[in-house]
Amino acid sequence: MNKADNVEKLRECIHCDDHAGASALLDAHPELLHQRLSRNWGAPMAYAANLGRMDLIRDFAQRGAKDFQHAFDRSCLQGQLEAARWMMEKGATLKNGITMGCCETLN
Repeated sequence: MNKADNVEKLRECIHCDDHAGASALLDAHPELLHQRLSRNWGAPMAYAANLGRMDLIRDFAQRGAKDFQHAFDRSCLQGQLEAARWMMEKGATLKNGITMGCCETLN
C-alpha cells in the first residue's frame, strides 16, 4: 500500500472504532501518527477526538501524539465532552472564541 492508502485505511479504522486495525497500521507505519488524515480533522488523535473514540485517543497519546489542543478543539466542536475533559487533563486549554464553534454545530 502507498501512503494515501495507509491514510485512508487509518481513517476507516478510526471511523469503525477498530483499535486492533489502527494499532497494526501504526506499528507498521509509525509516521502516520503525525500525518494529517483530513484538512480540518487533523492527525489521528484529533480525528479520533471528533468521534469520541477514547480507546484510540489514549493509544495515540501513548504512542507519542502531541496534538492535544487541536484534539480538544475538535472534541468540543463535536460535543465529545469525555474526550474534551481528557484533553484538558493533558494540557489543552480553553481559548478565546472556542464556544463559537460549539454554537455553530449546536453542540
